[in-house]
Amino acid sequence: MRRMYYNKNRTVRYYSLTCKTHHEGVIYCANTSTMNGSKFETLIIEQINNWISDYCEHDEIRIQSEHEIKLTRLDFESKTLYTAIEKANKTINTLYEDKINKIISEERFIMLSDKYEDEIAVLRSKLKNIEQQSESIRGKGMNDEYRKKLIEKHTFITELTHPIADEFIDVVYIGEKIFGQEREITVHWKF
Repeated sequence: MRRMYYNKNRTVRYYSLTCKTHHEGVIYCANTSTMNGSKFETLIIEQINNWISDYCEHDEIRIQSEHEIKLTRLDFESKTLYTAIEKANKTINTLYEDKINKIISEERFIMLSDKYEDEIAVLRSKLKNIEQQSESIRGKGMNDEYRKKLIEKHTFITELTHPIADEFIDVVYIGEKIFGQEREITVHWKF
């Protein structure tokens, strides 16, 4: 449980932490004394920043957003469609050469070329749709400067907020205060 208090001028905020079950009486908690919240917060922030510095190379961070993943997929589909259109065009050219060389009849050529022309029209329609999706996604994508600020914001924590605590900390056990000894603090992390 967090207790807030201020200095006389209400300019400096202090807070302390206590066990939230010591008043309930359901579970016996001998830990009725408070702990300085800023010292506790400093210890937690130091530990989290140590992990971040150990496991994270700031210069090589690369966030691949959903937009980039979708763009990569759409680019692959686009290349596949271009290849299929090119293949269909080559087939029509081959059919035309076969017609000129009297290998296939005029009717057969018209039937097959119409089939491939229809296929090319469908492929071009799909290609146009993919290009529109790509442009839409590129318009929504984050720019590099925003991305850099976002990375810098979360690679060094200066304040322990509720969302950060919820992401990193599962539960905290603060030992009983014994005169002349430091309190035992056990933090169970979520990872």
